[in-house]
Amino acid sequence: MCGIFGVFNAGGEAAEQVAIGLHALQHRAIDYAGIVSTDGQNFFVEKGAGTARQVFSEDSGRLSRLHGPSALGHIRYPTVTDDETRDNIQPIVMSCEAGQFALAHNGNLTNVAALRRELEKRGGPLKTSMDTECFGRLFCEAGGLIVAKIAQAVGQIRGTVTMCMLFKDCLIGIRDPSGCNPLSIGRRENTWFLASETCAFDMVEADFVRHVRPGEVVFLSRRGITSHILKNPLGIPRSGCIFQNIYYMFPSSLSDIGMDLDETDRNSEEISDFRLRLGRRLAELFPVPDADVVMPVPDSANLIAAGWTTKRPAVMSVPAILRNHYLGRTFIAADQAVRNARLRQKLSVCKAQFAGKVVVVIDDSIVRGNTMRFLVRLVRSAGARASHIISASPRIKWSCRYGIDTPTDGELLASRMTTEEMRAFFAVDSLNFLPIKELRALSPKPESCCYACMTGRYPLPE
Repeated sequence: MCGIFGVFNAGGEAAEQVAIGLHALQHRAIDYAGIVSTDGQNFFVEKGAGTARQVFSEDSGRLSRLHGPSALGHIRYPTVTDDETRDNIQPIVMSCEAGQFALAHNGNLTNVAALRRELEKRGGPLKTSMDTECFGRLFCEAGGLIVAKIAQAVGQIRGTVTMCMLFKDCLIGIRDPSGCNPLSIGRRENTWFLASETCAFDMVEADFVRHVRPGEVVFLSRRGITSHILKNPLGIPRSGCIFQNIYYMFPSSLSDIGMDLDETDRNSEEISDFRLRLGRRLAELFPVPDADVVMPVPDSANLIAAGWTTKRPAVMSVPAILRNHYLGRTFIAADQAVRNARLRQKLSVCKAQFAGKVVVVIDDSIVRGNTMRFLVRLVRSAGARASHIISASPRIKWSCRYGIDTPTDGELLASRMTTEEMRAFFAVDSLNFLPIKELRALSPKPESCCYACMTGRYPLPE
């Protein structure tokens, strides 16, 4: 999963605005950050490994080398093993008869191997190992105006594409017909923004305008917004990633995933409301009558646990798991060794809150199981009388093909253990998962969501 933030017509502060926007999206990725800017004639590129704040620190001097009123930024964590000999940091800059452009991508092309073979036969080796470059080459090969070129490129890919393209005179947002990943439009007077999440608009004092619709291409220029709807000959269904609402998105972001679309393209729900409703339903399903305290796994489960306690007011919600916020999310670390090392440094518990008590641990999901097993050991060693786990997501049994880093089913605990085996593995008194039918019931339009990691039914054509 990645984060994109673009700005058009921001005077001389475009790069600074993008750096702020990327920082607001840092919960989505932590490995790489890059910004490309343009002054209307030239493109300027600065990239590096680390968070946006690390790459674009004052000491680095990188922001001072990014000139012009428009810029596009990207933060990335790799969903496949990176080739360290290549420059796999976005945005990437390419050129064709349509002009020079920068390209940033959130998603995953499932036919990337076949695309690479064909593209390299026709045009020589690709410079990166990222599927993003495949889309860029397809765009460059296509004929016609920019919209036609985008349509031809989207028509040849399989998987998910949420992209932004920066040209010298416009900023373009693309959301494939599945709408798997979010993309939204913001505005501050005559300055336009595109962002993976609306929370980033608050950081630059921009107003949320609307979401980019699934299957839509939007042009942001001095003429305002121009919209084009892509044809969908394969009948690709709208399939927004429900895991975005459960885990990935920031609580203050607005999400249209699982919502009815309307003519304003603004119909959405704040993630905080979704997670509170999710927690209330969990309390109805799994009340744990003798519970003394409920403990959320920070930070994505905080609101879910708050919702749980609204139905169980006699149970204290205790933020007794303390998170070191300087280490980022262990889920999106590049490999298992790094995840384990960060986990030991990241979390600690207030042991006095657990001694002799029945503790309910609420998490957004159980994926690999590393965090939960580590936490339960800490809780039990603190003298808890009993411990129970409630997962706000159904069992995650199948790998994601559309952009989340679960490359093999074998990495997923629920794919190789029953619920009872997982309970014994965690050494807890009970373990419960939200049923899939209950998750579907939380969305106004559940058929528009992707649940593939929970059901094994992948909605998009291969």
